[in-house]
Amino acid sequence: MLRLKRFWMLSVLAIVTSAAVGPALAAPFGLDPGDVIVADYYYLGGYHSKLLRVDPSGSAITTLAASETSILREPDCVVQDTDGSLLVPDGQAPPNGGLLRSSPSSGSLSLLLSGGDLSGTGGVAFDAGGDLILTNPFAIGGATPGAIYRVNRGTGAEQRIAAADQGAGYARRIVAESGSNFLFIDSYDHRLRRIDAASGATSIVADDPRLQDPQDVARLDDGTVYVLTIARLMRLTPDGVLSVVTSSALFNHPISMAVSRHGGPIYVGNFGDGAVVRVSPTGAQSYLLSPGTAHVPYGLAVIEEAALPVSPTTWGKLKDQYRH
Repeated sequence: MLRLKRFWMLSVLAIVTSAAVGPALAAPFGLDPGDVIVADYYYLGGYHSKLLRVDPSGSAITTLAASETSILREPDCVVQDTDGSLLVPDGQAPPNGGLLRSSPSSGSLSLLLSGGDLSGTGGVAFDAGGDLILTNPFAIGGATPGAIYRVNRGTGAEQRIAAADQGAGYARRIVAESGSNFLFIDSYDHRLRRIDAASGATSIVADDPRLQDPQDVARLDDGTVYVLTIARLMRLTPDGVLSVVTSSALFNHPISMAVSRHGGPIYVGNFGDGAVVRVSPTGAQSYLLSPGTAHVPYGLAVIEEAALPVSPTTWGKLKDQYRH
């Protein structure tokens, strides 16, 4: 059964307008399509995490946000929102952890969602109407781990779509597929799963020993799906063929991944040495960021055109307390 909660709404932040077809728009606050965003976690006697912008050549690195001057603490991933801004789950962002949003005009970070079950958000996707689909793999402040939620942008209503014991397993990263379907990695059962966000029904998409310890998932517009594990990068074609793109070489405990929805290089972040590896569709590896440039690149995103293909919606800024 679906469970519904509601957040208090403070004010509308932005009007998001987008269309499925149309010219590419200028990306926000100095970002260009193809730029790679790195959510870099670092703690040494205090938080020193950063959001980094890296151009596709790896030669230009810009700090977009830092713990010393913002509420950024432990970024777990980074996703481009439908208005071009960035959404960053952060379980330690003051006061109670939650989901951060960058301003599309200035890049400054503010707390968008916080408190309760959303404090441990680990994956972010969007449905066809622009509402958020979130995973919660982390039990922070009494939150229920492993669940998948929908958050309505206009009202702030939070709806639990499925819990761990209802097929969500240990849901971490999640991506939109088609219609009301989403793909997510289950880090406990080492599978790629599908969930129908309308009904909460789940099914197994891929169950293969090579998917041991899945870390991230991405999907292209053509239906190709990439799954990153702790040892290899896998590709699932639209006709259901699962194969290894690449493994070993420059990988050092890979933990995050990003690729443009139009295809092109796949970027992989290493937990072991802080490097970001560029992988061609044929499996050739090279460094975007060499070892030691970042610390722990928990999340990566490739900047698309500023508007993604969803219906017009509104965003509300929500309090860190909600009603049952």
